[in-house]
Amino acid sequence: MGFLLPNLFLGCASFGEPSEPAGYETQKRIVWQGTLVVRNASDIVAPITAIYFGYDRNRDYARNSYVIPCKGVDLIEYKRLYPDGHWDYKPFLILSDENNDCYIDNGWLDCNADGILETLVVLPSKPVKLEVIDGKHVGEIKAQCR
Repeated sequence: MGFLLPNLFLGCASFGEPSEPAGYETQKRIVWQGTLVVRNASDIVAPITAIYFGYDRNRDYARNSYVIPCKGVDLIEYKRLYPDGHWDYKPFLILSDENNDCYIDNGWLDCNADGILETLVVLPSKPVKLEVIDGKHVGEIKAQCR
């Protein structure tokens, strides 16, 4: 299954045991965080609020030079945020930059809310910066879950 975004083709697949990005441990080495509203493709399902955490696995955060044209965040995880300020500990989406060029290389998505991330196949038609993914992008990625 897959669909075409303006800049990105995405598909979701499960290959036996779920994998995780190298060097990733949730809640370790967070260097960036924020919240966003995830809009769904359908008006029937209410939007959700998510908290995201940006990680710096290779410790190059904020060098911001001609060599590294971004903050140095190389992984972002998204977790559901509740109105009382608490959030799910397990993420529903992880996007990563594996070669430290600031662009999305891989992703993992929990489609059935069981806490297990299925591999998201990310094949950009144009490079997409990890740090510019917004609530609309996340909503379009989540729309793969049917």
